[in-house]
Amino acid sequence: EGVWSCVAERGATLGRVGGARLALILPEATPGTTLQMAEAIVQRLREEVAALPTGAPPAARRVLVGAALFTGAQTAEELQIQAEAALRNAELSDNQPWHLFAATETVEPATLNESEQWKLLLRHALDSGEVVLAAQEVRALSSDDALHIELLARFQGTDGRLVPAGVLVPVAANLGLSAALDKLIVNALLEVVAQRPENFAVNLSAGSLEDRTFTDWLMERLRSLPLDQRSRLSFETSEYAALTHPSALRRLAEGVRKLDVRFGLDHCGAADVSLKPLQQAGIDYAKLCGGLIQGMDQNRDQRELVRSLVALGHGLDVLMVAEHIETESELEIARALGLDGAQGYYIGKPEPLTPVLDAPEPKAPTDMPEVV
Repeated sequence: EGVWSCVAERGATLGRVGGARLALILPEATPGTTLQMAEAIVQRLREEVAALPTGAPPAARRVLVGAALFTGAQTAEELQIQAEAALRNAELSDNQPWHLFAATETVEPATLNESEQWKLLLRHALDSGEVVLAAQEVRALSSDDALHIELLARFQGTDGRLVPAGVLVPVAANLGLSAALDKLIVNALLEVVAQRPENFAVNLSAGSLEDRTFTDWLMERLRSLPLDQRSRLSFETSEYAALTHPSALRRLAEGVRKLDVRFGLDHCGAADVSLKPLQQAGIDYAKLCGGLIQGMDQNRDQRELVRSLVALGHGLDVLMVAEHIETESELEIARALGLDGAQGYYIGKPEPLTPVLDAPEPKAPTDMPEVV
């Protein structure tokens, strides 16, 4: 009933696959509406799960969503496989309980179902030391210039297929290899910033925050850089990491900021709409999660909530960025509400590094929509 209450008005078809596993078909879905629906379902079911008896097993309290978009090219079996792969990625993620299978993901889930296969894939990535970078712009809303380019790491499996770093992060955490994985990504970032003039950012895993060996290594690497390079760097981690490792995050954020390196949080508001981590961490920017952003052009209460969160962030001298911007209307509402930046498919999809950085100038903003 909890899931149905979220999708009944969208012409959805809902059925039980077995046990607590449900399957949902959502007509005319877009990446934006799919992620919005996933967040709504997670939130609704979390409320119901919270009412379970205290003796219920931990697994019974987990709410996960995996989704795939029908492109017209897949068979029904292939679409189901992609959704299963997305569910697996959500299960492995350390920062969000949902995952949308991306067109750029080519990992066949059937070859990666067993934990030993994931471990082998991680070992291969670490041994090869090769990182493939995709890039996605975070745009400033005051000028339409790029605030920075977020670099998204991919690793080649033994079969040559690209695996998103987010898939390997929880595996690395379980094996105590979070720092090794993040070192590869940071080294790739530093190579890029030495060659290009733009501002860049990468995400650090929660596991690396508590690793003093890693944080000491990172600080030493940053100190060795010329100021003109490190001042163009940003590191970010998830709100979930901030909630679970507050002292470690605050220590690292303070350290890198003393070196003129920025630090931010993403997926803010997904777990704590009060944005408590912003008040405790001492950060430069925060990205509001898609559940707060998508659809706000149609919902006055949602706009007021975002407006209040932006005011809270600005009161702490924190730049506020909107994630998952999917439409021009959402972009202009974000601008009107005072958000400082935006990221999402309307701004630009993750692409190989050079095409994103060499992209044409962004379109001039249209007239502001009225915000009430």
